[in-house]
Amino acid sequence: MPSPPRLSCAVLALAACGAGAPALAPPLSSSASPLPPGAPPRYVALAPTWIERAADGADRVLVNGRRMELRGMEMVRLGPPEPEFDGGARVPSWAPAGAAPYRFWRGGEVYAADTFDGELRRVGALPAQPRGTFDWLGGVGLVLPGGALVAPSGGGAPARLGAPPFVHAVAADARRALVITALGHARLTLDGGVSYRDVGAELGGAVALEVRGDDITAVLPDGREARVDAGGAITAARAGLGHSSARGRRPADEPDRFPTVPTSRALDAALRAGVPLPDGGAVLAEDGFVARLDLATLRATSVAALDPALAGADCSPLRTADALLLACADHERASVVDVGGAPRTERTFDLAGAPDLDRFVGVDGEALGYLGPCDGPAPPRDELDVFSGGEPYNASRKRTPVFCARAGRDAWIEHRLDPADATDVIAWIPRAGGGAVALVARWGPLLDDRERVTVRGPLRVVRVARSEPPFAISPYGWEPATVLDRALRIGPDDAIEGWLTATGNGVGVLAVSIDARGHASALPGPPRAAAITSAGPFALAQADDGKLWETTDGGHRWIAVAPPPGARLGAPVTECSLAGCRLGPYARLGWSPPGGASATPDAVTSIAPSIATSPPPRHAPPRAVVRLSCAFDGAPEGQRVEGSAGFGYTRVAQPRGGVPVKIGQLGVAVMPPSGAFLPSLGDVEIGWVPPLDTSAVVRRATVSLARLALVPGGPRAHEARLGWLLTPGGGLATFPVGPPGPCLSGLLELAGISRPLGGCVDDPSVGVDLGGRVILLHAGRDALVISAVEVSARLPGPGARVGPALPVATRELGVTAVGGALAAFTFGVGARAGAPVMVVLDRSGEASLAAIDPERGTLGAEERLQTLSRAALGSDPACAPRADEATVVLPFEDLIGLGRKALRGIASTGGPGVAVLRWSRERACLDAVELPVRDERFDESQGSYEPQGVLRKIIARFDGHGGHGGKRGATLLLVANGSEVRQRLLCSALVPGDLEP
Repeated sequence: MPSPPRLSCAVLALAACGAGAPALAPPLSSSASPLPPGAPPRYVALAPTWIERAADGADRVLVNGRRMELRGMEMVRLGPPEPEFDGGARVPSWAPAGAAPYRFWRGGEVYAADTFDGELRRVGALPAQPRGTFDWLGGVGLVLPGGALVAPSGGGAPARLGAPPFVHAVAADARRALVITALGHARLTLDGGVSYRDVGAELGGAVALEVRGDDITAVLPDGREARVDAGGAITAARAGLGHSSARGRRPADEPDRFPTVPTSRALDAALRAGVPLPDGGAVLAEDGFVARLDLATLRATSVAALDPALAGADCSPLRTADALLLACADHERASVVDVGGAPRTERTFDLAGAPDLDRFVGVDGEALGYLGPCDGPAPPRDELDVFSGGEPYNASRKRTPVFCARAGRDAWIEHRLDPADATDVIAWIPRAGGGAVALVARWGPLLDDRERVTVRGPLRVVRVARSEPPFAISPYGWEPATVLDRALRIGPDDAIEGWLTATGNGVGVLAVSIDARGHASALPGPPRAAAITSAGPFALAQADDGKLWETTDGGHRWIAVAPPPGARLGAPVTECSLAGCRLGPYARLGWSPPGGASATPDAVTSIAPSIATSPPPRHAPPRAVVRLSCAFDGAPEGQRVEGSAGFGYTRVAQPRGGVPVKIGQLGVAVMPPSGAFLPSLGDVEIGWVPPLDTSAVVRRATVSLARLALVPGGPRAHEARLGWLLTPGGGLATFPVGPPGPCLSGLLELAGISRPLGGCVDDPSVGVDLGGRVILLHAGRDALVISAVEVSARLPGPGARVGPALPVATRELGVTAVGGALAAFTFGVGARAGAPVMVVLDRSGEASLAAIDPERGTLGAEERLQTLSRAALGSDPACAPRADEATVVLPFEDLIGLGRKALRGIASTGGPGVAVLRWSRERACLDAVELPVRDERFDESQGSYEPQGVLRKIIARFDGHGGHGGKRGATLLLVANGSEVRQRLLCSALVPGDLEP
């Protein structure tokens, strides 16, 4: 990267460079504005959702949910105020004639519009909140957590894409599209999705896809790019295949001069601590550079690098009477840098071991001071925090009794308070020429006038009473530490003005005035003000009636100002600087001229636009792909023992005092109490219900901790997590998963709950027992890991009372990198004709299968499976066993739900469940399922969260092992402290869920 240009004095409009340079520009005053004189403050949209660029050059965007058009700094059109949307997109250019070109969504509802700001009509619902969009063959692709849907160009409800589960996808036209699947394959279609060709050898694992011109460009994991042209030919991967703008993205601006910081961060720095210049720019410091930001164009026009030692420091600019300075601080040092010409570090202060308090105080246009001695280390915390009774994590309002004031270039003067004042100082104010003012808050409600002010040379000490109106100053507060505090200033008449947090609870901000004799008064705030955010003499206040107020003279006069254009304020004012304020999704640049009328800003610009990925303020609950239709088959049966803390019913009430540890979705282990650490002695009482046991009988075991050889004092485990293991007969076993530290694998194995795999394996994992060998799948953040466990004898089944005699160990076989996040997809494993396979599902129920090489851990060709929404019960005649289908264990959340009609008072929670399915391209058959539910009739805890020691679910089998109901037997189970409730169910069918094919 080339070196950035040096910061030019002329460019910054501060002074000419070199010896004999004229004086700097006039000091910044309260009348200064970061925009041209007479210009009203401007609002900037910080992260709009960009929809398209219109033919006239205007950008059509969503800002805070509102439709609007922007052209440069000017807002040219404002859409209707309601409804406010979470996102939107334009349908692809190949949409059929007459199709509504726009789609918008709010919560789970999707709307179409014929014009960008026109009337809306609802076209369907979504199972989850979209996270982004892309062009697809038949419409707008909507990226969902763990999948995608398409909003058809011709109208209608969102539908499945007809593509394998994928992490990236894009279409170049109505026939050509490329997807990178969740199994790491690349699939290309040239016939509108009728068929897909595997191009994984050239494009597998691509981390991004986009359309440039007529070509699809894939970004490969090593940074190279490959291109798919209009005929489907793939150009060999190489670096830098053109730089044309990607289709569907906002056209790129010209490169900025800021070398490392994007425009959005540069503006963040200006709103946090920027100092305006008379020419309409602002000085800011970020990431080891100082720059001038043009606030009309939001671009850096001049940049200079700071000393490398300041690369990680937080810096705030300040104009004094004779210089433009940066006040910088990190954990080791505080520095003052003169940036009137080439940046020069003027002075450094030692911060090693110093408390996390304010570092500098300044008065804009006048002076700067450091909170500490001019030489030597900063005072330790115990010297500052002398009050008793405060919580140890509260920030003390006390400031250091020694202060170093800048008198001029390379000249500093140290001031020290007498012991009588040293323990009560709450603020320092620097004065031009090196003088200083210390504000001391004495205990009590009254103070003699003779004690209020003392002058000792250039040091002025002003004392107030902590409880004297308008003050109620507590010793501790929650003000965050800052590099440069601008809250107070002192005038030529020795009157102090500014902002103080002066209420007992530490949340109120007052505009105060303390006259030359030390008498304080509060300036009235705007009506119904709920919060005030200040920067020097400037401040914005929000009222509880929604109005926004501004002051530019330290609170003497407040005027009502316009909120962000065309929208209610979406978030409070979070920060202000001399350059402007941040208000939710907007920045307000500049301040109203003093004495002016109420401002009516109507200009909006946009920076750093996202591609239809605005944060969703509303959330639609996830919806099931398929639902289990069941009915009660008899009355509930229950047992209860009063006052028991045990898991379920026991003949004798179990005493309280033990620590429950949840065992996956099966039961609970009650550990001996031992504080925050894992106990090493005593007995563990365990209760659980084996997986897929429709009798739902609670098994019990007692295990002595002495047999586990636990490390004394190790971290306590709050849950023993389990992975699901498909057995050769189509049943389920479990194995321990989780981090190695608090792993309780030995406990679970001794109780006979889990299979021994040599300890805990990575979470989440799922496995299949092939008889003598276990194959495991772990879906990481962006990779699929296949492992194996070799066993010389059959492992004991669930409920066995003893562990294995022979040690086992897990061995990693292979890793398949996938160019995208996998956390939201659903993965399962199983066997087909005795060979291991894996499946992946997206949120809509689309499914794919790949064979697993049991020796190398690689994945074979990807095969489409029947969608989960068309699944049938394994007991249906159409689901008679076939040799070509795979039997799969599928852990899930939300994909399978419970029908809402037949079981009154029973509802699925959307929590973790597990299913066993037989799967092929033609059909999906559900053989067994465990579905978490809540039972409003008996459950004392009605939330979806399952507390420790509570088990609530439906256990159903449709493979001939369901008991009491033939092939359709099921049990509704509720186990709590001292009680058990069971009820037989008859499940007759699977019905489509909330998203039909």
